[in-house]
Amino acid sequence: DSEKINIQGAASGIARQDKERFDFYGSLFFSGTVISTIGFGTSTPLTPLGRVASIIYGIIGCTCCVLFFNLFLERLVTALSHILRYLHNRKVARRVSRCGPEAKPVTLLVNDAEYGDELSSCGDTMDQWRPSVYKVFGCLSTISILLLFISATIYSRIESWSFVDSLYFCFTSFATIGFGDMVSHHGDKINLSSSLYRPINFVLLSLGACCFYCFFNVSSIVVRQFLNWMIKKMDVKMERGGCCRRKPKRYMGLGLRPPKGYDMSSERSSIDCQDGLLSLKEFLMNQQN
Repeated sequence: DSEKINIQGAASGIARQDKERFDFYGSLFFSGTVISTIGFGTSTPLTPLGRVASIIYGIIGCTCCVLFFNLFLERLVTALSHILRYLHNRKVARRVSRCGPEAKPVTLLVNDAEYGDELSSCGDTMDQWRPSVYKVFGCLSTISILLLFISATIYSRIESWSFVDSLYFCFTSFATIGFGDMVSHHGDKINLSSSLYRPINFVLLSLGACCFYCFFNVSSIVVRQFLNWMIKKMDVKMERGGCCRRKPKRYMGLGLRPPKGYDMSSERSSIDCQDGLLSLKEFLMNQQN
């Protein structure tokens, strides 16, 4: 029975006890799993001083890691926004060139401009264009899925795992679940030198955690918009005593043009377009309301 347990543990990469866990690279791996909240559990502090140091380091390190994830998210959203805006402008330019200079302007987008105003394909307000959160969500989904499958292929070749096992390991690691039943660079059948495998493992885990953090954040916005859409479809609100009545008619986010004289000052949610990085708050203000 003990031999069977050792064989199964070695196959999953968690029973290799002859290797020093807290050499320099092992300590670096442990530190990364702590601040990223993956926590595989293969390396743990045993002394009281080590555990106290881990608590202090975890408080500071996890805070800095969340800040890093947020900055990575803002820069990735900014890059995707610039790319989507460039593609959008090229599409508009082709449409205008086909129609000719005397063509009637076509309204392409109204949700990012001031309510009641029109953003035409021939105007000078194209700099105010913001990509839809669904387009950004689609881009992040594609990037995350590609990274997941590419990483799973790499780990299956290096660790001699099946593709399903590698896919399972990559998802639990990138999502910072970290069950610890499968851990990279801890098995007996590694088909690559440690000096080359360690940086590859670090880059894949770091990049995967960053991309999945961005993916989960934007996914939560999409889910929130779906719930808001369901609530608007219900179009009721609870009053005292448990009674329901219809809400006053609102036009914001419903795809309707308000009548003349309708006060839109309380329902405006557009923001000014600024140079530099597009912060997550600025990007999501138009998407959540």
